[in-house]
Formats: sequence, structure tokens, C-alpha cells
Amino acid sequence: MRSRRVCLLIATFIAIGQFGCQALSCTTTGSATPTICGEGVTECFAKSDASGTVTRGCVTDATCPSANCLTCSTDNCNAYLVCKQCDGTQPQCATSQTAMVTSLQLCSTSAQQCLNQLADNGTLTRGCGECAAGVGNCSPCNTDNCNVGIYPADRRLCYQCDGANCQTLDNATVLMPCGIYQAEAQKCYMIGSSATAMQRGCQNDAAAGNKCAGATPDASCVFCDTENGCNNRPYESVLGSCIKCSDNSTCADSQAADKAVACPASVYTETEVSCYTKTGDDGTVSRGCTNELTEACNTTTNCESCSGTGCNIQAAGFGCLICRSDNYAPCRSAEVGVELCPVASQTGEDAKKCFNGEWNGVVVRGCLADATPLMKFQCTSADDSRCETCNIKGCNIKTYNGAATLQHMGLGLFGLIFVVSKYL
Repeated sequence: MRSRRVCLLIATFIAIGQFGCQALSCTTTGSATPTICGEGVTECFAKSDASGTVTRGCVTDATCPSANCLTCSTDNCNAYLVCKQCDGTQPQCATSQTAMVTSLQLCSTSAQQCLNQLADNGTLTRGCGECAAGVGNCSPCNTDNCNVGIYPADRRLCYQCDGANCQTLDNATVLMPCGIYQAEAQKCYMIGSSATAMQRGCQNDAAAGNKCAGATPDASCVFCDTENGCNNRPYESVLGSCIKCSDNSTCADSQAADKAVACPASVYTETEVSCYTKTGDDGTVSRGCTNELTEACNTTTNCESCSGTGCNIQAAGFGCLICRSDNYAPCRSAEVGVELCPVASQTGEDAKKCFNGEWNGVVVRGCLADATPLMKFQCTSADDSRCETCNIKGCNIKTYNGAATLQHMGLGLFGLIFVVSKYL
């Protein structure tokens, strides 16, 4: 009887031991049903490899040594999704296009999904959760590590680099999404002082030394928003070609565009080749690339510039408005184009001068060198107010309103002999 009681007591202890030490069950990759883990196993794992593929099972000493392995300690707790996890304090959270976000999160319930969620300040958060109803800046997905890639899809991509690695732009390493999202007007920038001292990025990024951020960017900054990676100009590049000639009998004539010659390299702040045509003080014409000039190209220097390869092909020389109001009424208000003065009038005391005046109600404009001696006298005399001269191409643009009073009839009619022969 005593031995029977001992046997019953032993059986009871065995039953209690089996009940109190029930083995953990875990979801295991390749098995349709949970796996009962071995003796002493107290955790389940979910481990992600470099490609984002997740394996699951019971933790042993050798199965979960790395940071990309997540553990939990309740039955089948590793059955839930594994998601990428990061927030706006981590630059790579928004800029990683692939599975480069290394932090992982094991969701805690079957209702949770992997999320990409955009904050009001343009930063991005990734992880487990549930999107609130009616929220448009949250994107859920329901497979392991699915919350990777660019979000939102229209986030601007800019080249982001500085120093020597900004010379050769590798799309795989330096073309990245902007860390702070803007739905509109998000710009890329570039700035530099040499080919090895360039900086590129997003205008609103917080990169150290970003001189292109804020309301008062550096004058050397160049911005663009035409397409992803638009901030890709090298520090210097040849932008095109121009007609080049000087001091010869044909340089003033119209030129053939196919004779254009490559210009020197331009810095990144220039986007299109600029050509010039210039008339010197001695009447000679020169043409070339604007970035070869040592002085500004403007009307004061009798220089005209244009944009585009081979654009400086038009016949050149000094020109004025040439007309008379009695056969072309808009002449009174200078509504007429500039015409070149004859080559013969490009030199001499009266070269490169225009005039405009009014005689007996008729407004006349032209090149001073072509006028008669009497008209030249009238136009250059400080005591005669009917006519005036100027020395910039197309400068004779004074407007005249209404009909003038007849004055100096004799001189006026005599002067008009020239006007009739030249400007009819």
C-alpha cells in the first residue's frame, strides 16, 4: 500500500512538471504549422537578410547572433510582419531607395502593417502600425520589409555630394531623394569654386555649410527644378560655338553659321553659349564668344550679344532709326527698327552717331554721317533745338507729339532736300 502511494506521488510530480514546463511554439519558415521548440528554448526569432528576405524559427545559440535578428518570447509571436524602422532624425530614412534602412521592427499584432508615414514637416517615419482613417500621407503594405523605397513617389531626387566626389556623378551613390519632402517648388542646388570644390544637394536640406539654403542664398548658387538630378553640371564645360573674326573686310558681313568655332569652357553658372558682335572705334567689326571679352558687352561699348550656337551671324555695324514721319507716321513715336548705317559712314568725325529732329512738322531720324553739312550743323549746334544727336546704336528714339510750329523755314526746307533723297 505504501509503495502504491509513492508511485502516485511520483506520477503527480511528473504531471505537474510537464504542465509547468510546456515547450514554446514558434512560427518556422517552411512549415505550415507552428513548431514546438526544443527543451530550454525560450524565444522565437525573425531574421532578415541583406535582400530583405525573412526567416523564422526557434532561437538557438547559433541562429540569432546579429542585429538584423529580432526575438520575442510568447507562442508564435514571430508570425507577425517584420518592417523597416526609422524616423526623421535619421537622414537615410527618406533618402534610401532600397533596403538600406537597417533598423527592423517586429510588429506586435496581426492588425499591424508596415507603414511609410509622412509628417507635416516633410520628414518620413517607417515602422509597424495602422494608418488612421482618412489620412492621405500614410502608406501601408502587408509583406515583410515592404516599406522601403522612395515615399512619396514624387519626392525630388538631387545629386548630393561635396568635394572631389562631386566631379564624377554616380547615380547609384550620389543621386538621392531629398530628406525633407516638398509637394511643390522643391529645388536642387549646386555651388562651387573649382572642379574639386563643388557642393550639390537639395535646397532645403540641412547639410553642413549649405550656402544655398534659406531666403538669402549665396549669389554663386544655381537652382533647378526641371527634373530629377538636374544639378549635374560640371564646374566648367564648353556650351557651344560662335563666329570668330576681327579686323578684316568680311567680318562686318553676314556670316555662315557652320563656320562657328568652339568657345572656351564656361563655369556652371552659365547655361547657354553667348556670342557677341562688336564695332570698334575705328569702325572695324569683331565677333567671338562673350566669355572671351575683357569688358562688358552692351550698347555703351557698341557691342551686341546673343544666346545660342552660331547666333552672331547677322551683318554688323553701327545703326540708327532711319525714317521720316510724313511717309511713315509711327516715326514720330520712334516705332521703327534699327537699320545699319552704310559701311562708308562707320569712320570719321560723325561716325557712330544718330540724329533725330523735327523740321516744319516732319520728324526725321537717321545716321549723322549721312546727313548734309547743313543738317549736321543744325543737329550739332548748341543754339539749335530742333535736332539732337547721340552715339549709341539705335539711340535716336526721342518721341514727338503733335505737329510742330513752322520754324527756320529757309534752313528747314534746305535741309529737307537731303531728307527727301535719303529717307523717301
